[in-house]
Amino acid sequence: MSATQVPGSPFGSLLRDYRLAAGLSQEELADRARLSVKTIGALERGERNSPYRDTIDLLAEALGLASMARRELEAAARRRRAPPTRDGLRGAPHIPLGEPPRRHNLPAETSRLIGRDDAIRAVAGLLESGRLVTLVGTGGIGKTRLAVSVAARSVERFADGAWLAELAAAEDAPGAVAAIAAAVGVIAGPGASPERALIDGLRTRRLLLVLDNCEHMVSSLARVGTQVLQGCPGVTSLATSREPLRVRGERTWRVPALSLPTDDSLDALAAAESAALFRERALAGRPDLTIGAADAPALATICRRLDGLPLALELAAARAGMLSLTALAAALDDRFRVLTGGERGAAPRHQALRTTIAWSCDLLDVRERTLFGRLGIFVDGFALDAAVEICADDGLSEVQIFEALSSLVNKSLVVADIGVANTRYRMYESTLAFARELLAEAGEHVALASRHAAYFAGFVTAKGWEMWASPDPQTVADVTPELENIRAALRFTFDDGNDRVLGAQLIVGSAAMLRRLDRRLELEARIDALLAQHQLDPAVEAAANYEALYSMYAAPERQAAAGRRAVELLAQGGSPARLAHASALLAHNLAVCFGRYDAARPLIDTALQFARSRDDRDLLDQVLRLASQAFPPAATAERRQAGAESIALARASGIDRRVADALITAAEVEFADRAFDAALQLGREALEAQRRIANRTGLALQLTNVAAYALAAGDLETARASAREAIPLARAVDSRLAFLLAVQHLAGVALCADGDAERAAHLLGFVDAGLRAASFVREPTEQFGYDRDMAAVRAALGAARCAQALAAGALLTDDRAAREAGGAPAPGSGPGFMRS
Repeated sequence: MSATQVPGSPFGSLLRDYRLAAGLSQEELADRARLSVKTIGALERGERNSPYRDTIDLLAEALGLASMARRELEAAARRRRAPPTRDGLRGAPHIPLGEPPRRHNLPAETSRLIGRDDAIRAVAGLLESGRLVTLVGTGGIGKTRLAVSVAARSVERFADGAWLAELAAAEDAPGAVAAIAAAVGVIAGPGASPERALIDGLRTRRLLLVLDNCEHMVSSLARVGTQVLQGCPGVTSLATSREPLRVRGERTWRVPALSLPTDDSLDALAAAESAALFRERALAGRPDLTIGAADAPALATICRRLDGLPLALELAAARAGMLSLTALAAALDDRFRVLTGGERGAAPRHQALRTTIAWSCDLLDVRERTLFGRLGIFVDGFALDAAVEICADDGLSEVQIFEALSSLVNKSLVVADIGVANTRYRMYESTLAFARELLAEAGEHVALASRHAAYFAGFVTAKGWEMWASPDPQTVADVTPELENIRAALRFTFDDGNDRVLGAQLIVGSAAMLRRLDRRLELEARIDALLAQHQLDPAVEAAANYEALYSMYAAPERQAAAGRRAVELLAQGGSPARLAHASALLAHNLAVCFGRYDAARPLIDTALQFARSRDDRDLLDQVLRLASQAFPPAATAERRQAGAESIALARASGIDRRVADALITAAEVEFADRAFDAALQLGREALEAQRRIANRTGLALQLTNVAAYALAAGDLETARASAREAIPLARAVDSRLAFLLAVQHLAGVALCADGDAERAAHLLGFVDAGLRAASFVREPTEQFGYDRDMAAVRAALGAARCAQALAAGALLTDDRAAREAGGAPAPGSGPGFMRS
């Protein structure tokens, strides 16, 4: 006899036999049946030999029992063991007990609950340690479904079961009390107080009470809940609400959205809960649905734009039978028209996305509703000071904004992302769309957009200087989240022509930020648009040309023209420090790109003289770095002295970014002098500095520099490792230049280490095409390696084969090039997996 079996326990033995026949462990059966492992074990051991009817139904469903097997299990459950005789044996006949009463009124699940296993365990754990747990979250996030699932798994813990009281239709406190009483079977006698009858009826019972949809009468339910907690010690309550009840003893659990794809690959979709929910619901209406690599970006977009909200995803999935995924993703621009037609049996507020959000907004007071609409002016979140500065007026003070914003967070209409240094607020995209409708209806959009633009013009002016003078990680962390707000302000002021003067301030002020964030093409387009304007203010024109000089390093002719104009205008009236820096930048351009060392020398000398006279160490550091490359090649001592002085100043500043920049420039000088080992050593030091400042774009570019130096120095393994590390990093931060250069250096590795000239030619052809498409020009270090490798490839393959291989490489995709180079392939680049 098995040690886990108890003699005379027919139900336990039969349950165990069925479980083993199904090939399930106790844990797997418990998970399928929504019961605890402890309950399954107790039933099989005979410690609980008369299970309730609901438990039997759950077990039979989980085991997939046919009707005859189900009846046999039910029959076994109707028998209890006889008391032991004096010799310890059980031999009395079984006594039929009849059907146990039902122990819950929970609705049966009609579809699989996706992505909530961890949530169910977490909430069930809270119920074991607290008597009132409130699930809080925005409308459509799945609070009710989660509560019902938790309750179904918790039925066995409560002697009197689990009971659901649906409160959405209750209009006042008496209606709520009546709904709860009806759910638990309490009937008030003639003349009795309904509340007192409810408390008396629950006083001696041990049950789980699920209070669904409490948000529209939080105060009333808080009072009733407190009375139940105090007067009914055996009652545990699980509530759902868009805001906490805020009563003593309450434990809140904020229901998260389903996880989103991290990128557009099939692998990322396979790991995302939101994609799994969409697919399963879409298959219900379109069984032939197949989601392959071509569909992946559209599905990822749908999941992200719907913020992983289950209701929105299910409404979108219902449209998959009539729209392709690409068309559906595009249709979300008009989401309130598209996302309708939920299940007919669902509550009206769950049959359309607009109705769900409107239900929450109808519960707001005047100030909350006003602020909610005004917050629609933001894009991709906001900080508290921005909300106060932009949204406050005579009718909405700073204090009132703080209070109203706190309430909107509590009511799940605004999400607070609490970080280490500060808190950032955001709305789900569907909620934000509704807020923008309210803003338009109030006639406040233009006024709020103007204040929004003015605020962010001031923001980029201040932060732009910090990004230029002291680009530390905290400054970058402050600026990066506001990129979409700044873009929105630019569209309103400059693109739409509402205030081009303010737009110009935004363009110039955001230049340092865009450079730092590796948004070069975006910055160039903005500068070009600004310079195309007629009758620019001279100060604005000077600033715009200065930024073009600073940024357009991939277009040397345009950079030189902008530099000459910037120096001319700044000399007529402008910041002397800006003039000195512009002169040094122009000198660097003339020397490095055109070999015009004669024209560069007076510009550099003037800039150095000014920087030393002002004792401006920051400016001097930057001018010295530019000078080390603008001095003629024959002036080796001057070049190296300038580089060494720059490194010393950078180290003295204690700013790792400046240390990295100084070391990078010094390494380039050594490389230009063909001192490859020295360049590699300095490059490695710069790489460590880049790692310290957590600048992923700079890190990716520096890895390509180290690969170039290592190739020239003959350290092929360092070259291979550095370029391979750069590829996934460059793709993660969307640095096209770093990706292409890493592939170029891996072509050199393929040639020198592997002797594979054909593969090297493929990769060089890919890089050539990519650089042309992005309007990039190789700098001297990369050009040196390219010329070396191309000469070797032509010698190995011959002119005809080399041309064919280059042409074939130009047709490679990024994924294929990464694989052929030996770098990490893009995730999810294989065949489709999400098939019906």
